[in-house]
This record gives sequence, C-alpha cells and structure tokens, in this order.
Amino acid sequence: MKKILFPILLLVFFSCKRNHPTNTNTYFSGTTTIYADIQLKYLIDQLVQAFENIYDKSTINVVYKNEEDLIKAYLYDSLQNIIISRSLSDTEIIYHNQHTATNGKQMVFAYDALAFITSKNNSVSSLDINKLNSFNNLFFSNAKSGVPKKIISITKDSSILSKAAVIENIDELIGNLDKYPNSVAVVNYSVFSNPYDKKHLERRNQIKVLAVQEKDTTIALNQNNIAKEIYPKIYQKQLTVAFNESVDPLVKGFVNFIFKDRAAKICIHSGLVPHAIPELQVKLVTE
Repeated sequence: MKKILFPILLLVFFSCKRNHPTNTNTYFSGTTTIYADIQLKYLIDQLVQAFENIYDKSTINVVYKNEEDLIKAYLYDSLQNIIISRSLSDTEIIYHNQHTATNGKQMVFAYDALAFITSKNNSVSSLDINKLNSFNNLFFSNAKSGVPKKIISITKDSSILSKAAVIENIDELIGNLDKYPNSVAVVNYSVFSNPYDKKHLERRNQIKVLAVQEKDTTIALNQNNIAKEIYPKIYQKQLTVAFNESVDPLVKGFVNFIFKDRAAKICIHSGLVPHAIPELQVKLVTE
C-alpha cells in the first residue's frame, strides 16, 4: 500500500506547486501589471518608461480602463491596484476594507484640473459654472471618466446632461467646437497641458481655455495657479494610486518611484503639479 500512496502524494505535491508559483518579483525587478485611468495614459506611459529605464530588469504592463470601471473592480477586490483621477471617498475605503482580505492604501501623487474649453471664435472668455446651461452644446470626452458626475455635483443640476454629448477622440471633440461655436467642452487639463509637446501645442492653438468665475474674480487655468491653489480646488483633480497592502512588491516599487524627484519632474514637464515639488524647482507655466 505504501508503494502506491507515495507516488500519488508526490504527484499532488508537485501539482500544487505548479498551480501556485512563487512570486519572484522584487521592488525593482520582475514583471507585473498596473491598472490606470485611460485619461491618464499620456502621463503614466512616461512614468513607466522612466522606471523601466532605471530598473532595466523590470517590466510593467499597463491596462487602461475607464475610471468608474477601475473603482468598481477595486472595491470588489477584482483588482489589487489602480491609478485614478480622484481620491476614494471614506465610504468607498470602508467598503473596500470590509470586502478584502487586506486593507488598502491610497496616496495622491499629482494634481490635474478640469478645463473648460470652447472655440476661438466664441466671444466668451470666462465661465460661470452656474450658467453652463447657457451654452447650446456640452461635450465630454468620456462618459465614465467621472467628469460628468463631478459637474453635476458642482452645479446640482442634472438637466445639463440633456444637451451633453460624448466624443471620445479628443481631437475630434476639439474640431466640433468650431462646428458649434456656442459650445463648451469639459476635459482634463492634461490633454493639452504640456508646453513642450507638439500635439499638445496644436490642441492649445485650436481652442480657447475659459477662465472660471469665482465670486467677483476670474481665474485662469495654468500650472502655477493649480500649484498655488489659486485655481479653485473644486475643479482640481487628485491623481491617486490605491493598492492593497498585499500587492506585488514590484507594484510597491513603482508606487515609491512616482513620489521621487524624477517622477515629479516628469509631472512638471507635462504641465501638471506633483504632490511634492523637487527642491531644484522648475519654473511653473503661467500661460
């Protein structure tokens, strides 16, 4: 009987080992996957490339999804890490921690902002958010980006979506502003914020960026005003990484990297504002 059981036990042992391979990743080597908001692709691609250039034994694959889908998957523990354009609410964090084996963490690493853009032919130069309905058309670049919900939460007026349309291709969206002059689009500043990128400059030259009205003043959208919190915080977006404590070591290594000076300089170069500005400060853009 022993002669029969022994090979069976060995087979079970090796079978278990094959089904549960050991994770050999370290903070700076191996292969892993992170999940990020599709609206942040331009920035995340740069950060991943910089990380892999420094740590050449690492490979980080990025799966881009809509923000709403990422948050839902993270809350239900289908994903162990997400990079999104807002912080999770206290209610969401509590729900996540109640439905996962390990608690989650979230950290803000940079700031973007909502941009209100219109045709250069439009005589309007500033926007009163409470008069958003005065425009004939309202455009968004992504229905699940969280931006439509944020606009409703700010205006307390869900009826504005009745005249809203979604055009996912940002360049097509910009083209529609000229076709419909009395229109406004709400997009992320990061789609045209980089003053050194040819495509961003082309977009910037095609549009008029509306200043926002705050009480008796109008406030322009630019990197400097985001950094100094002159641009209203209600329109600012917190770029946030959320992850489970048990997440893969290489993911933790990348999270640590995006808070370092190298990553902060990439954010600044892209026209955004890092959570911590490096000591060797770069002049922030005011246009």
